[in-house]
Amino acid sequence: MQLQIETVARRRLPLAQHELPPPRGVAVQARLYAEDAAQGFLPSTGRVALFETPAGVRTDAGVASGSEITPHYDPMIAKLVAHAASREEALHRLRSALRETTVWA
Repeated sequence: MQLQIETVARRRLPLAQHELPPPRGVAVQARLYAEDAAQGFLPSTGRVALFETPAGVRTDAGVASGSEITPHYDPMIAKLVAHAASREEALHRLRSALRETTVWA
């Protein structure tokens, strides 16, 4: 966080590209939306009865079990992010996480 603040204050990055460590791995994400496919993917409202995601992936969620999805906000429920050494492995982890994710309305 300190680096972010210093970068904004100085309006430049305090490091040159060659000073940065090489990238480590690949991250992929999937976004879950409260949309009705039968209605042309219009936002869908209602109570989320159960929302569970597995361990091993990062979950950025705007809902929990018992939450109400209203028409006043973006219909995105959550993002699941998987990280691994290779793209293939990251995709495998994400697919597995999606299979293990539960969203019941």
